[in-house]
Amino acid sequence: MQNDLAESFMDLPEGFSADFAFRVTGNSMKYVGIQEDDIAFIKRSDDDAIGQVIASSSGR
Repeated sequence: MQNDLAESFMDLPEGFSADFAFRVTGNSMKYVGIQEDDIAFIKRSDDDAIGQVIASSSGR
């Protein structure tokens, strides 16, 4: 399968589940352990709770 936006591919542990991933830019989340150039794995959810880190897309 071709994906023109893919930076690279990696093997993940058995049972690991995520809906999508992206490379983090900026350091606005460094105080919760998310650093520049980290890879964030995201699971879609309709729920959120106090203390959770929420990711959103600007649509760019």
